[in-house]
This record gives sequence, C-alpha cells and structure tokens, in this order.
Amino acid sequence: PMEEPAYQSAAEAVYAGILAARGNAGGEVRLYGTKGDKAEILTIYQQAIAEGAQFIVGPMAREEVAALSAAGKPLVPTLALNQPEQETLPDNLMTFGLPVEAEARQAARVARAYGIQSAIVVSADSPLAKRMEQAFIKEWQLQEGTLVGQKTFGTDTNLAEFKSDMSATPADMIFLAASVDEARRVRPYLDQAIPTFATSHVYDGSAENADNTPLSAIHFVDMPWMINPQHPDFAPYRDAAAKLPPGQAQRWFAVGVDAWNIIIAKAGGTSLLLPGLSGTLHMEGNNMVRELPMAQFTSGGIMLEPAR
Repeated sequence: PMEEPAYQSAAEAVYAGILAARGNAGGEVRLYGTKGDKAEILTIYQQAIAEGAQFIVGPMAREEVAALSAAGKPLVPTLALNQPEQETLPDNLMTFGLPVEAEARQAARVARAYGIQSAIVVSADSPLAKRMEQAFIKEWQLQEGTLVGQKTFGTDTNLAEFKSDMSATPADMIFLAASVDEARRVRPYLDQAIPTFATSHVYDGSAENADNTPLSAIHFVDMPWMINPQHPDFAPYRDAAAKLPPGQAQRWFAVGVDAWNIIIAKAGGTSLLLPGLSGTLHMEGNNMVRELPMAQFTSGGIMLEPAR
C-alpha cells in the first residue's frame, strides 16, 4: 500500500528489503501500489497475474488480505503481509508479518521456560497494548502459569498511586504490554527487582539511546536483525538498510529480505525452515511463524540472552 500513509513507510521498507535480498540474482520484481482498499485489491491482484507475476508478496493491509482470502484460492503462490481474522486460508495464500500477538505468546513461553510461576500484566490503555495483553494471558494460562492480576495505565493515571497498588499484588514477573514511550513512562514505577518481560514494541532500535535508560533490565523478544545487526550473515544488507530509519522500518526491511528468501525456497521446493533476519522461520499451516531470540536492556545497550 504505497499510496496509503498509514502503511507507506512499512511498504517502502519491505520493498527495499526484497531488492536488497535479490541483489544481482536476477528475476524481475515489479511494484504495484495499493491504497489499502479491499474493494480494489482483487483488480490489482489480477492485473499482476495478467502481467506475468509468478509469486506475489502482499498485500499488507488486513482488509486487503481478508478480501483476497474471501475471494477463493489465489492463482499464484501469495505471501500476504498481514493475517486476516479467518483461520482457514486458501491453499496458495500464506501469511507472514509482524503480528504482536505472536510476540506476546512467545514472551509467555520463554518466561515459563525460565521457571517463572506467577505473572501480573501491566497494560497501556491502547488497542495495541490490549492485543498484547490478551495474547499473553491466553498463552500464559495455556502454559499453566498463574495470573495474579491485570493493571492498566493511561495518560491520566496517577503513577505514584499505581506503584502503591502494584506493590500490593506480588508476582514472580511482570508482562509489560506497551509501546516504547509508554514503557519509558511507567517503568520507573514498577518494582525493578521483579523480572519484566515485553515485546519488541518497547525497543526503538537505537541501542545507544539514553532515553532507554528507564527500561534497564527489561527482557524482550525481537528479531535477530534488531538485536544483533552486526552478525556476519547480515553484512550483504547493511548498506541498503542504512538508508532507512531505525525501529519499525528496519523490522519491515527484514521482512522484505526474508520474503525474497521464502520465494526462493518455495520455488526450489526446499524446506521452509529458514534462519532469517526477522527470526527463525517455519510454516504452521498457511502461516509463516517467527521464533525470536530474547534480549535485555542493560546499562551498555542491548544484550542477547542465551536460548533456553
């Protein structure tokens, strides 16, 4: 959706990642801009096929993906960059993206693997945070963890009172469902001695940013490209990525790189188990799932935690 402001920067980053991954390998990449409009996506999709597309990456807007899914089986293999609400997808339609629910679920599984028994969820008063909260709670209870409380904070919350209220509800861990700005605001009012877990949304992508000091010791899941960008395997992509801002644009760039490698693996009939920039990738049904490493904020920046 290059023509929709809400998606444009992400779409441009995905396209940059695809071109960076293709390099000099050959194969034509053609861009079709959309407006996030479910009414026109089928026309654009059919145009791409008529003009020779053998594999389609996109669309990105959830409404577009839902419209494509509802239309029946796509005519060519398609890697949609969002997930529609319906669970059953046409055979040739795969999904791949950055669903926050998947990150929250993984944080729950990792915390349980650490041996943590009880959790309290602290959530910002926003739709995105509520999605994190609900996904974490569902997975936490599935993993037989104990939920001892849910606390919500907003822009008008008295955080001194919030801190006092938190101290009355002891738990082995805190799951913080928040954006980076929200996390910076509330973190000083949370008990620093209690392990705190979060999703990638608490990390702005700038390891040396002094504004992240309040986030010290928070554990969070994020993609390898964000946590360990100097890994030797990532060298071919650094120049192209340097033209993009930190944070979400870099994450979508990684999705673009991995999308190209998924295309190559799919075309070659090889296993869709890939060590990607956006995570270790594998298929579950029609969904490309990302297994993410855990990192922690430290006084020196970001530290990769050993796998468990």
